[in-house]
Amino acid sequence: MCSHAIIASSLSLLFAISQAYASESANAFDKAMAPLLTHYLSAHEALSDDSQAGVKNAAKAIKKLATQLPAVSTVVQHSEHHRGLPARIAGAADALGKAATLKEARAAFKDLSRPLAMWGTMARPSSTDVAFCSMAKGSWLQKEGPIRNPYYGKSMLRCGVVVGGVNHRPEAAAR
Repeated sequence: MCSHAIIASSLSLLFAISQAYASESANAFDKAMAPLLTHYLSAHEALSDDSQAGVKNAAKAIKKLATQLPAVSTVVQHSEHHRGLPARIAGAADALGKAATLKEARAAFKDLSRPLAMWGTMARPSSTDVAFCSMAKGSWLQKEGPIRNPYYGKSMLRCGVVVGGVNHRPEAAAR
């Protein structure tokens, strides 16, 4: 009987330690995403304003930062998603950097936004919302505040709804 209690206590302690380590790994990843998010948000602002100003430079920085993201080497909630993010982000940022027209930039930004919106929904970065436009069939991250649709810009700037992040209120959406 005593050996069962020791084994159970040991397993509980091991589980607690692994969870703490897993949380540290995810937190390191989320912290490393902060500078990447800053560049992404600048591209979002430009596209929302029907501009490509600074988008290529932001894409280049995002691609570089994505290759430097730390690996999530532990089994944490959503770890399988974290593992694939750097490559998906880098590939989409590369395409965004090569976009020649506003239409191409918006399509590439939508591809870049998929992994970032997934991450943003899980990580809930400070002062950032995850938004979705059913007409564009795309999500994006934006600074908290009024909807700023990067896929339609000024023609439909407020088209969308907050679906994740700091201002997401699931109970309000259910009404």
